Amino acid sequence: MVAFVSEASLADHLVVVVHPSNAISAMNRAQLSDLFLGRGATFPDGQRATIIEQARDSRTRETFFRMVNGMSLNQVNSYWARLTFSGRINPPTFMSDSRGVMKTVANNREAIGYVDAGFVDDSVRILLDLNE
Repeated sequence: MVAFVSEASLADHLVVVVHPSNAISAMNRAQLSDLFLGRGATFPDGQRATIIEQARDSRTRETFFRMVNGMSLNQVNSYWARLTFSGRINPPTFMSDSRGVMKTVANNREAIGYVDAGFVDDSVRILLDLNE
């Protein structure tokens, strides 16, 4: 019997993933927060970072921001609405789910995203387990 595992049931164990050939070896939560809030555009080693986000109103996105910086989904969405309206920055690329994030990160050396741990395979490398 094959059990169906929904993405919503996995959303409490998140990992940050990068392309396997990305040279970055570590990041902390403050650095992640800065990247995912558009306060920085590079990894700590100076290489360009392409942010790949989960769907705007997904439980996975909400869990990520609560774990990384304590922000609610409403706070994050309001923050990005202000930045986008001001014209200072473009929002990150949004994918519909962890599978989309995995595929995009696996095909882009500069990409960084977060996914439910149950979706990780060898096409990406785990940079940080947010549950540790």
